[in-house]
Amino acid sequence: METKDLTGLGLKEKGLPFDVVTLLTNDDMYPTFHKGDKLLCKKLDIEDLWYQYGQTYVLETEFGRLIRKVYKSKIENHIVLRADKDKHTEQTSIPTSRILSASLVVGLIRYF
Repeated sequence: METKDLTGLGLKEKGLPFDVVTLLTNDDMYPTFHKGDKLLCKKLDIEDLWYQYGQTYVLETEFGRLIRKVYKSKIENHIVLRADKDKHTEQTSIPTSRILSASLVVGLIRYF
């Protein structure tokens, strides 16, 4: 996954609510997102963050960058992360203290 500058895309001028574009380089979130999709993301204040469960986030963690759907954990101060590719795989629960930055995916650009 790589993050790109918005300069020259012409999308910000249209009033779309995003700060950064992230290129998806794997198929972990298929069928929701496809490899090669450009995800439009809104940066969030990590100090005042509350998660919209079931939504997709780009999370910078101590383990690297993850693009996952976020769900409530039974463990206090943890969140559950799930990829869409295989809904039958075990979900990952991580402490929220391990999240360094977070962006909510608010849209995408897909080329056919």
